[in-house]
Amino acid sequence: MTPLHAASRGVLKRLALLTVALLVAAVCVRLGIWQLARHEGRRERNAAIAGRLALLPVSPLDDLTVDSVEYRRVRAIGIVDTTRVVVEVGRAVNTVPAVYVVLPLRLADGHAVLVEAGWSPSPDAMSLGESMVRGNDTVDVRGVLLAPRTGAMPKSVEWPLSVRFADPLVLGPLFPYPLHPWILRRTDWSTDPTPGLRPIPLPELTRGPHLSYAVQWFVFATIAVVGTIALLVTEAKATRIPPRESASGY
Repeated sequence: MTPLHAASRGVLKRLALLTVALLVAAVCVRLGIWQLARHEGRRERNAAIAGRLALLPVSPLDDLTVDSVEYRRVRAIGIVDTTRVVVEVGRAVNTVPAVYVVLPLRLADGHAVLVEAGWSPSPDAMSLGESMVRGNDTVDVRGVLLAPRTGAMPKSVEWPLSVRFADPLVLGPLFPYPLHPWILRRTDWSTDPTPGLRPIPLPELTRGPHLSYAVQWFVFATIAVVGTIALLVTEAKATRIPPRESASGY
């Protein structure tokens, strides 16, 4: 191979390496921008939620539109149906295994709303202790409306129902009255039909890890470009420096 051919191959190799580095950097930058967009979206959503939580409680529930219910504070008066208790299993509160107790609250309009009444410690996060719910009482509930998570029909239709998520759209056929398509997480009520249960904390409004992820992607992009350029410069210097001749003359 002639020196010219060797030099040409070296140049092509460096160009290929630099091209790959730039492509990797471009992908990393794009991922970083995507994470920044998610961070901004989370910030805007948290601001909207905080604004809704700051509003005065609304009543009755049928005054709410579908696009304005999540994280609205509401007041609802009705009769608790303690014959149809739903237990959300597999929960943990502050690392304590727990279950959530969900009660249907029958309203004056004939509908009912599923109320997350509270949580109870449970060693296996599956079973509910005895006598957690008492009497069919008329209660004045104050709480926050949340969008339900998609659930599935329980394998065994025995009350109390054990489910992963209390989804009104899925569980609706099991009730003799229509359910509102929301979950009401109670914060207070006039008469407590669930002695011993603790209020379930609202979801924490955090911005998530998106900003730190974005910084990581930008760092990766910088490393890919700067590292490759440094390597190419080092190789170029090495090829320009002639080897030293031995002092002995051999």
